Amino acid sequence: MLWFDAHGDFNTPQTTESGYLGGMVLAAACGLWESGHGSGLNPAKVVIVGARDIDPAEMDLLRQAGVCILSPTEATPEVILSLIGDAPVWIHVDWDVLEPKHVPAAYAIGGGLYPQTLRAIFAAIPKEQIAGIELAEFEASEAALKNEAAIECLLGVVEPLLA
Repeated sequence: MLWFDAHGDFNTPQTTESGYLGGMVLAAACGLWESGHGSGLNPAKVVIVGARDIDPAEMDLLRQAGVCILSPTEATPEVILSLIGDAPVWIHVDWDVLEPKHVPAAYAIGGGLYPQTLRAIFAAIPKEQIAGIELAEFEASEAALKNEAAIECLLGVVEPLLA
């Protein structure tokens, strides 16, 4: 699982500072708490790409579970390919993984990936290895031009996944 996100999404109801369910979803999928929506994902096969805003207790859980975390500066096509090998890959993209102002996202934080970097990563992944793709956390603006630019950016980034 390649989890592209500025955040770890690895809190549990016991560790969350905000109570935000979206910040606990990956931990639930890995079986750290019972969400009622399934689990069974092996955390040792999860790579969080672009993470840079992780709560201390959440970081402890990530380390204990064996999740691989790549900062934006560590995230290159070569590193991603070395981590996934020839295994099937599920891809989750939370758009706050990008540097703010490219795509509107509710929890944007500076220091993110640039669209061309994310596109290069996606272009490097062999298409036959992609098992599924989830695109999340696009927050439309009230400004139509801003939305058009953001959608154009999104399409440019994901185009290699869809070709």
